[in-house]
Amino acid sequence: MVAISVIIGKPDAGKEDEAKARMKQRASIMNNNGFTTRVAEGFSGPSAGLIAVQAATDNWTEMGEALTKLSSDPEFIEWQTNRRKNPIGHMVRRSGLRTIFGVPKWSDFPVSYYRRYTMPRSNLKKALDIIGEIDAMTTDEWAISAAVPITGADMNSFLAAYQFKSFVVMGKCLDEIGMSEKMQDIVARASELGTLQTADVMITV
Repeated sequence: MVAISVIIGKPDAGKEDEAKARMKQRASIMNNNGFTTRVAEGFSGPSAGLIAVQAATDNWTEMGEALTKLSSDPEFIEWQTNRRKNPIGHMVRRSGLRTIFGVPKWSDFPVSYYRRYTMPRSNLKKALDIIGEIDAMTTDEWAISAAVPITGADMNSFLAAYQFKSFVVMGKCLDEIGMSEKMQDIVARASELGTLQTADVMITV
């Protein structure tokens, strides 16, 4: 299990580049305090135009240790002070998740395609069996992982994260695998376990 913390913000109009730079600075500070991070921009779907700092640790004990260390880091305290004095956007949401299949591979796969389902936890084992079928189809150019929330508004959600080397690889997978009879059968069975709510594409910036 990997623990994941996600902070998503919406930049003010005309301040997108400044917001990216500020989020990258936050991510760098977090890296110095025990997190593995990436900064990603929403490309398509409900997250389009939003900017996220995604941070991971090997487990929630390490997450707690990293957060404690971060809170007393002088550089982070200064970053927080600057954020409050000079706002350039606003927070959309902050959430926590835990992986239940695979792990995030942000450094190797900069393009992420997230499919979020509403699904009762009683269907989790069957959903993981389906994720396992998809995982058996992956190559060194794409991967899949799955996570569930530990905080948030919809605690019955299930997140399938498809990870790609590039937009070209993503497009090829959608054409050659996504539309295949095997994948369409998987999608049909998945729809019996939960309801697809959103689909987003985010890319490392």
